[in-house]
Amino acid sequence: MKRKLLSQMCNEWRSNIWLSIELIIVSVVLWVIFMFLSWMTYISLREKGYTTDDIYVAEMKWIPDGANTYVPYDSAHSYTSDMQLLEQHIEQMPYVKYVGRGSNALPFNFNYHGSQFQTLDADSTSIAYYGNRRFMTADALRAIELRGRHGETTEQLIEMAKRGDLLFSDGDYHEWKIEDFIGKEVIMGSDSSSIRRVAAEIYPIPRSDYETTWGGTVVTLINDNDWAQQMIIKVKSGAGKRFEEAMTANEMRLGNVYLSNLRSIEKERKSVEIEVKRTRYSMGICAVFLMSVIFMGFLGTFWFRIQQRVPEIALRMVNGATRGDIFRRLLTEGFVMLISSTVIAVIIEILLCKYEVVIVNLVDIKRLSPVWGMAETFVALALMVLAGICIPARKAMSINPAEALKEE
Repeated sequence: MKRKLLSQMCNEWRSNIWLSIELIIVSVVLWVIFMFLSWMTYISLREKGYTTDDIYVAEMKWIPDGANTYVPYDSAHSYTSDMQLLEQHIEQMPYVKYVGRGSNALPFNFNYHGSQFQTLDADSTSIAYYGNRRFMTADALRAIELRGRHGETTEQLIEMAKRGDLLFSDGDYHEWKIEDFIGKEVIMGSDSSSIRRVAAEIYPIPRSDYETTWGGTVVTLINDNDWAQQMIIKVKSGAGKRFEEAMTANEMRLGNVYLSNLRSIEKERKSVEIEVKRTRYSMGICAVFLMSVIFMGFLGTFWFRIQQRVPEIALRMVNGATRGDIFRRLLTEGFVMLISSTVIAVIIEILLCKYEVVIVNLVDIKRLSPVWGMAETFVALALMVLAGICIPARKAMSINPAEALKEE
């Protein structure tokens, strides 16, 4: 049986070689696509120590002295008092849970406030900590429900931050270890006059759900009197639409301070991640097209082969071969080509990983094993090969041996 199968495949070596080459090329390309799609899924599903549900954000601005709409201040009022009163006014609305302020505080924007920190006992050979610095008030921390990686609650983190302590996260690509900084006193850059303590480890706050955090995240508490870039508003669950309708122009201004560009954080997410989602969609379409090519290739090839083999199939059935035997024989031909092509494709993929070609710019293969993409590719192609052979195989099994041999 095996010798006959090999002999039959050798007789059709030209079409088998072209199908195998097609399988190798498609397999490698699909592997790259599946690795990218798997990596994007892996990154987006990582554990988060914060939430962006029911959060709105607006830019905080002021009217300069001399403008037509400027309201002169007396000795008891200032931009700061207007800011605080506006914050209190919005917090008293029935739809609002928390109102805080922040600068570079939230994800879904590509700002990066990079800072470097060193421990006090650092020497010339020490490794510095690098992180994206995020400034928030206590209520902003409550709005995003920030949690510590080791079980610290939001309120516990706020108490630490109120003492002037910093909150550090780990990062994805760095030389330092987060354990070397937690509980230590640090200085920012080379300024030894400002000493802060790192109180707890938090989860990273990336700039988008599909981006790795190259360095860490540093959360710093800002005071109630400090100006900030944005007002961060957490509304009650399900009250977002009513809150938007209630936030008229009059509600968003108090004295010489006003809010602009009020939007939900979900809208920010869609804006920031639209290009990534378009890329994922395009790659998905490309993967479907390549799998369709494999399906059509096997469908056409085996349909033609069965037309040529009608007398042979009839003769086998007359000599005791069952319809299942015919079906398995055709499937075996297809899967022998698939497995042999997969072996060659896997060798190429291993070389691409070893020499950091193509895939290294799309996926961190140290965190997501290339084996995942190889397995996904094999399963996808196996399904296409199976589908491409099943249709002509059913035709082969329906052959009436008597009629086929009578025509011969």
